[in-house]
Amino acid sequence: FGSVLLTYADIPSKKMALMLKRVKRKFKEEPQGITFEDYLMFWKFLKSINDVDTALSFYHLAGVSIDRETFQHVAKTVAMADMSDHMIDVVFTLFDENDDGELSNKEFVSVMRRRVM
Repeated sequence: FGSVLLTYADIPSKKMALMLKRVKRKFKEEPQGITFEDYLMFWKFLKSINDVDTALSFYHLAGVSIDRETFQHVAKTVAMADMSDHMIDVVFTLFDENDDGELSNKEFVSVMRRRVM
């Protein structure tokens, strides 16, 4: 899943290797794959990335961080994508570059939105 997503996002190969290494390192002890249902939910989420971006902008303006719970809530309410906790963990592991438990627009939405356009 990670390779497909990063290829879709047009991430350079060196950066992609580092991002995938983070995922392998995090889930080394308890490897768990992405189910087909999770995969479909994520692409449903991406189809609504412009609406998601708007919703996350409101959170940002209100001073609320985009943590896992906020991300999952926006995915469910805005994109009607009910993503599993594991899927959210994988996305955060891939895109949370500074490992602060929060996604910035730069780290995720702008990359996905640029690709959808």
